[in-house]
Amino acid sequence: MAFVESRLNNRENDGFVPISIPVNASESHKLDEWQGKQLINAAGIDIPDGRLCSELNVITGAEELGYPVVLKAVSSELPHKSEYGAVKLNLRNTDAMIAAVDEIKASVSKASPDLKWDQFLVESMVDQVLGELLVGINTDSQFGQIMVIAGGGIWVELMDDSTILLLPTTREQILEALQGLKSFALLRGFRGKPSCDLELLLDTILSIARFAQSNSEQLLELDINPLMITEHRVVAADVMIHQTGIKE
Repeated sequence: MAFVESRLNNRENDGFVPISIPVNASESHKLDEWQGKQLINAAGIDIPDGRLCSELNVITGAEELGYPVVLKAVSSELPHKSEYGAVKLNLRNTDAMIAAVDEIKASVSKASPDLKWDQFLVESMVDQVLGELLVGINTDSQFGQIMVIAGGGIWVELMDDSTILLLPTTREQILEALQGLKSFALLRGFRGKPSCDLELLLDTILSIARFAQSNSEQLLELDINPLMITEHRVVAADVMIHQTGIKE
């Protein structure tokens, strides 16, 4: 990301001396969304209630969760699913699910005809969202692990609303980084809406940092976008993990 490189260059101008760690991405792979979410959930990071389904049992999955639901194609080759038309939101009944399956299959087939995939992720909708963040980890051979916190969602590339932290970091540094974001105002009772649970938000971002550090030998990149924030929850609605090693 360009803003990461720019801000790291500024740190060098300030006399900051970076550390060097080996990074070898010659043999690497990306996890699919389901796999990535199971990893971060085991590290204490909240995710939507979901079911990994074949095409034949997406309706059963939706009925178990209760409508409305989200439907997504699952493949490690689809890191940015919205660009492939591989996500359908706010599905409220069986007819909507059937139509969404057909639409996703057609969209993915048109965008990537050679892609082989056969699984869907059905998830409960996260409602009453106050704001969204991107929390990402990049591994740099000179600076080590870098955490990016930014205003999230589909507009992240268009918004100049981001900050970086070098890992390891502290709760106090994360709070200062959040307070420097324009989008932080949305989380603190903007225009009469409730405030988020700030302590829970700090806990979650600190858990992401600790997850990255504990997996530093194999983790190349982690993107949680969006991290959805409600009054009482902080939920990783989408995740991409890129790590070293040959895909099994």
